[in-house]
Amino acid sequence: MSAFLHVQVLGHFALTLGGEVVPPGSVRRRKVRSLIKVLALDPSHALARDAVIDLLWSELDPAAGAAQLYNALLGLRKTLGDAAPRLAQGVVRLAPPGGLSVDAVHFRAAAEEALASREAPRLAAAAALFTGPLLPEDLYEDWSAEHRAALNDLYLRVLEVLVQAQPETAEATLQRMLALDPAHEEAHLALLRLHRQRPAKLQAQFEQYVRVRRDELGAEPSDEARAIVREAEAQSASSPHPLNLQGRGVSLRPSLPAPPTPLVGREEEVQAALACLLDPAVRLLTLVGPGGNGKTRLALDVAWRAAEREDSPFPDGVVWVSAGAATDDTQLPTAVLTAMGRAVGPNPEAQLADELRGRRTLLALDNLEHLPGAPAWVARTLAAAPTLKVLATSRTLLRLQAERPLDVRGLNRSDAALFFETAARRVQADYRVPDEDATRLARLCDLLAGSPLAVELAASWVRAMTLAEMLEEVERDLDVLERPAPDRDARHSGLRTVFEGSWALLEGAERSVLKALSVFTGRFSVAAARAVASCGRATLSALADRSLVQMDEGRLELHPLVRQYVQEQAEEQPQEQARWREAHARYHLTWAQDVAKRLKTPDPRAFRDVRLSLAAELDNTREAWRYARALDQVALLEQALPAVHEVHSHGQGLLDFVELLTDAHDLPPRLASRCALYRGVSRASLGSGEAVTDIDAADAGDLSDDERLMGWTSRAYALGRIGRGEEALRDVERALNLSRRLATPQARYLALNTQAQVLMYLHRLAEAEVVLSEVVALPSLSPVQQATTLAERATLIGRQGHFARAEADLGRALELLDALGDSHNAQTVRLNLGMALQSRGAYAESAALLQEAERQSREQGNQRTLASTRLALMTWHFVSGRARTALELGEENVRLCEASGNLSTGRLTLIRMSEVHLGLNEYDEAERLLHRALDAPTPVLIQNAQVGLALLAWRRGRHADARAWLETAGPGRTPALALRRHTLEALLAEEAGDAALMRASLDAFHASLPLTPEPYASWCRALVAPLLTPDAAHHPESAR
Repeated sequence: MSAFLHVQVLGHFALTLGGEVVPPGSVRRRKVRSLIKVLALDPSHALARDAVIDLLWSELDPAAGAAQLYNALLGLRKTLGDAAPRLAQGVVRLAPPGGLSVDAVHFRAAAEEALASREAPRLAAAAALFTGPLLPEDLYEDWSAEHRAALNDLYLRVLEVLVQAQPETAEATLQRMLALDPAHEEAHLALLRLHRQRPAKLQAQFEQYVRVRRDELGAEPSDEARAIVREAEAQSASSPHPLNLQGRGVSLRPSLPAPPTPLVGREEEVQAALACLLDPAVRLLTLVGPGGNGKTRLALDVAWRAAEREDSPFPDGVVWVSAGAATDDTQLPTAVLTAMGRAVGPNPEAQLADELRGRRTLLALDNLEHLPGAPAWVARTLAAAPTLKVLATSRTLLRLQAERPLDVRGLNRSDAALFFETAARRVQADYRVPDEDATRLARLCDLLAGSPLAVELAASWVRAMTLAEMLEEVERDLDVLERPAPDRDARHSGLRTVFEGSWALLEGAERSVLKALSVFTGRFSVAAARAVASCGRATLSALADRSLVQMDEGRLELHPLVRQYVQEQAEEQPQEQARWREAHARYHLTWAQDVAKRLKTPDPRAFRDVRLSLAAELDNTREAWRYARALDQVALLEQALPAVHEVHSHGQGLLDFVELLTDAHDLPPRLASRCALYRGVSRASLGSGEAVTDIDAADAGDLSDDERLMGWTSRAYALGRIGRGEEALRDVERALNLSRRLATPQARYLALNTQAQVLMYLHRLAEAEVVLSEVVALPSLSPVQQATTLAERATLIGRQGHFARAEADLGRALELLDALGDSHNAQTVRLNLGMALQSRGAYAESAALLQEAERQSREQGNQRTLASTRLALMTWHFVSGRARTALELGEENVRLCEASGNLSTGRLTLIRMSEVHLGLNEYDEAERLLHRALDAPTPVLIQNAQVGLALLAWRRGRHADARAWLETAGPGRTPALALRRHTLEALLAEEAGDAALMRASLDAFHASLPLTPEPYASWCRALVAPLLTPDAAHHPESAR
């Protein structure tokens, strides 16, 4: 049976087929959607083929247009089936066999019947069918204009008659008329008559009417409207609060312009501004911020809200004055009087003082920064009118005693993204940010620092550029954010224009300092700024007052686009720019060397303070390295390299450090070798097998003994991680011999710690424990080294089944790290302690530690620890009966790992998710995830996936496949893997009737069981329980 097709064209376009909404994305191409629309609007739902081509593809030649039409019909056939339009005998017809309805057709029929009857119920029912103007997304399409005008006219006629037929709803009906046609004269007049006895509503309605007349028609109020107002004023003359709409304040010339765009976000700033205006102690509120940050739009919203409050503190009105066009502060009194509707006399300033004196008025002054005399004039006006309040916007503070500044920063990321989408829909009505572009949009909003003007200008390109192209253009050239618009202030036609206006206001010394500061990236210290720019605090404060430099908690920052503009100015002085860059490089690379020395302090508090200072300086440290390379400062690079590695290691910046050192082709041989070494050492710390290649390349170069020791230990660590343990032990032996020759505690610590790590990778846990105990006893260990060694020893003790001892070591490590304030390593220890508790089935106790570790990791942006913690929390949710929650957390973790390049944890998460699906008997999904995990970067993870596939095959009764996967996997590389393998071998042997193999597998099972953590031990015990009944006497613990 064919499905019924309903087409909605009022309010927005939508299709419903057989009672199910057709997803908007099913018909992606605009012209294809337009084909359905033009057919639906035609009375016969049919048009000649050539007429359709002329309407939709007039820019093409007839043959190309016909091809487009055929492609459109074919695409609709795939989406709508036999309900799609068809072409027959030269006519394109929309005639679904199951039937067709169009909401506009229904409305037209109902409206004509209601107008003929003039009955209120029918009129109201017909009006309800008009759910919005016709196809707003096609507002400028020629084929829609005639239909839209006819439907709007019909709707307005229905409402006009409904006002008379149902007077009790007249006000709401008239407002519906104005919603469609804001300039509808009769509706305005009817509302004014309706509100004659309600002064507050009459005033609001009259102000709206005047505003629309001026903005839409360029006309003054009609004589009839004035007569209604005069009558209302006369009737209220004897009341305690006589109405005076024509005498003062905003009256016949309401000066608040209509907001040009919706206000997105900013509620916190709006409320803060309103609180200031309601505070009797505040006479002057200045919204201050860089150009393009939305000060005008925010001030306009604040002014409207202040004016429309029932208890408004400004009963004499709100006056809005845009000072952008003024060239001198002497023009301000004239501008204010004009906004108030007053004829300007010979002495405007004295006249204005007389007008405002004794009146509770809010004077909103927009864009004062370019008028040097504006602050003095504002001060005189406030003194002359004690009940006056001023709301000002400016890129610089007015610096008056009465001033209360409110900083207007960029929108936060989520509000900026929402504003982008809102602005984009003004360009393309059906625009939606593609899901795959969400990360790019976030990056774009960050790059634009949430500047509403910049975001709006970027959104204006959505018809011409993808978000990826937009990002590339914005990073390359400010001019992409230069798009004049007829309804936008010329001073805001683009970011370059805004910045040029601010630049023109600076003095020569301020320009020089700002150019010097453009060598910084991100936030930087006042001390660094003074060292590089050779300036004092007064100059920095002046730039902050002008909103060109942001100052917060003793640190400075240039808006990214301001920096881009100022760098262009600095490039006109290449010698000076090189000098500033050299000063920047020397300051920050010297800072790194100083910090690296202070990180060796045995004082826990001093160590904590140093670590806390690191993250804020890493961006500029890397920029300093780049400047030094560009300036060929080889000696400085050689000297600073170990320190730059050290601060990145302690500051969680190793990924960025590796990227910094990736390109070393033009460096001198010794420096290139050392860069390869430190790159390899960093990659080893990050768990990457590429470390081996880097360190091998470095080992052939000119390295010191200490550097060679660091290289060999890191190479051993990396080899152990990727399953090449025996080769790693040879590197360990070399490192041990060299450490004995060097005879320093740190060399011994490094070699022994690496030996323990490699032994752990080889599952020689008892030997590794002995080595780590020797490390713990070494003298001169830093507090962090003591804590991390205890944590490592706890991990391997736990893997041997001694969970109480493991918890004791972890507890001591956590105490040390908490005393240091080392939240980074403390997160890892909390994670390990939580996992140790999980290993013995103490899930509730582990959850508190894991949740705290997750919170700290999330707050500090430690994505690797966050991913590992969420992996452990997945297990807690699953064993606690919250399987779906575990899966949701797993999906989130996979996305996190993919975004941060953490392949190992990402693949392990897939394996854990497959286990949850297996527990829910969702075999297909479990299999899909396990196959995805087969490309894991380590042999242990690959074996995990293979054993998982074997278990899945056994659960499905595919025993041959299960045996094949077990054979592929090989012997278990960890106790948990070994236990799962022995479990499956026993089950398969029992089903095959091989008693000897089952007995051997069960013996191996019992040997592995004490070493296996929960929940795997319990799961495997449950699986083999049926096989253990005959052996209960031999294995009572397992039988239970």
